[in-house]
Amino acid sequence: MRENESYLMWRAYAGKGVAIQTTFERMQASFDKTPLAVSGAVVNYIDFEREKTGLGQVFAHVTTKDLPYEDEREFRLLLWQHDPSNAILPAAEDGVQVEVDTSILIERVVRNPFQPELPSSLSTRLQELGIQYQNSGVKHVAK
Repeated sequence: MRENESYLMWRAYAGKGVAIQTTFERMQASFDKTPLAVSGAVVNYIDFEREKTGLGQVFAHVTTKDLPYEDEREFRLLLWQHDPSNAILPAAEDGVQVEVDTSILIERVVRNPFQPELPSSLSTRLQELGIQYQNSGVKHVAK
């Protein structure tokens, strides 16, 4: 959730990955085909040494991170098994697959500035889906 790219975020998290740009509206619409209730929240960053989330506030616990991570400016998607719409979910230790329409979700894909090019299989798939991709706007000095 930033207006511009972050050199530090690319370095810390991207590896050989890409960034996917979307909007809140696109994200919401991309889950229209699933019968499950997917919700989301902006992550709140607090100083864990001075502040605490309230006892019994489960939603706050999964949407709160320690202050040193505030540069992430994260938005989290949540799938609560306790939501009545999600009663059909089986208990799963390794996650649950949720149908998402990537042609709606993805506005564009941005290539990692530390990678020379997108893998050809990804480039081909993006073209098939009609999804734009571009080079990162982050300038860096090669090592």
